[in-house]
Amino acid sequence: MLEEERADWQAIGQAGAAAMRGGSQSGAREFFEKFFTPYLIERPSEGALVTGYFEPELSGALKPDDQHNVPVYALPDDLVMLDAQTDRASLPDDLTAARKGLNGLVPYYTRQEIEQGVISGRGLEIAWLADLHDAYVMQVQGSGLLNLPDGEQVRVGFTGKNGHPYTSVGKILIERGMLSAENATLDKVLEWLRANPAEGRSVMWRNRSYPFFRIIDSDEAANGPIGSMGAPLSKGRSLAVDPRFHRLGLPIWVSAPELQDGRDQHFQRLMIAQDSGSAIRGPVRGDIFWGSGSEAGRKAGATKHICDFTVLIPN
Repeated sequence: MLEEERADWQAIGQAGAAAMRGGSQSGAREFFEKFFTPYLIERPSEGALVTGYFEPELSGALKPDDQHNVPVYALPDDLVMLDAQTDRASLPDDLTAARKGLNGLVPYYTRQEIEQGVISGRGLEIAWLADLHDAYVMQVQGSGLLNLPDGEQVRVGFTGKNGHPYTSVGKILIERGMLSAENATLDKVLEWLRANPAEGRSVMWRNRSYPFFRIIDSDEAANGPIGSMGAPLSKGRSLAVDPRFHRLGLPIWVSAPELQDGRDQHFQRLMIAQDSGSAIRGPVRGDIFWGSGSEAGRKAGATKHICDFTVLIPN
């Protein structure tokens, strides 16, 4: 970010903080009207969609035991992030990371290879979970709040992935006729996976993407899970977007007429682009962070609605 642009954002931030201290709706409205100009993004022919995500609360341990035997891995030291300047040689174009091989870069291990133990025993295990499907949910959501056997809690957050493109398990099940598009919620997907463990494992392996995590220290974790922007996520106000179209930190007015927002009102709310995700692709595509725990999970699983984005661009 250029120094001039940084100074502009600092001035806007100071003015915003002053408006928030005032505590009035009129002050907040005056702030946005003064410093930002709204632009309604034209809906694409398809893909104008808002979904939801959450932070699962799970049983976990920092060491394996009889109950907890599913590892949560840290970012491996042989993982190399790819960019436009990297010599990709024969690597597929859709890879975002690779592995240091004997003769150069090669694709990193897939989900199947990792779950079959190819990186185990390297000291990368930072925590252990009780259930493979719980681990998968945490990986898709990008964070987790782990309840440890001693009653303490630790928060883990996404820190990178193996570079393979993300494939939706729900989409695979729809294509196979196992679920319909209308009922392919997270709960229904998990229900099918648990009822069909062997076939479900092979379906999960179709998603070659595999995320890695870090334990977030207590001070950083006190205010909630951390998004791609590096700031804590706020329930119902943080939005995951496609960073190819939207700069993180921008305010976006989200309107979704078919999504109920209490008292039979449709969802229309100012949100902040604070996060990103592999499945969030397109200029009018967002993911609402609904908070932590099972109730937030139910709300996230039921959120799948056509929407409009009005982006507030700094003057």
